[in-house]
Amino acid sequence: MSEPVVQVKVDELRRVFELLMAHIAKSGDGRLATSRDYFWSIPAADRYDVYKEPNEFSIGQVSESWDNLREMLEGRSEALGYGLVWLADVLRAIGDEAVG
Repeated sequence: MSEPVVQVKVDELRRVFELLMAHIAKSGDGRLATSRDYFWSIPAADRYDVYKEPNEFSIGQVSESWDNLREMLEGRSEALGYGLVWLADVLRAIGDEAVG
């Protein structure tokens, strides 16, 4: 494994997330929505090798990622490490739709 290029303090990430959630809470009905569900998924090993064009794609689903996260909340899943990936799927779809 190589040296980290980006280091994120958990406290700072939490504060950024709370800032964004507070903004959303003020400007809406307390819900986020997206009409985007299916997306292209690239394996992590290929996703971060920008010097090689990826040749393996699969299809991901925002609704499935959200269901997986809800199972974590209900204590029916212990896949906490992968939860960040699922959260990224959901937030990316919502963010992409919000900005255009």
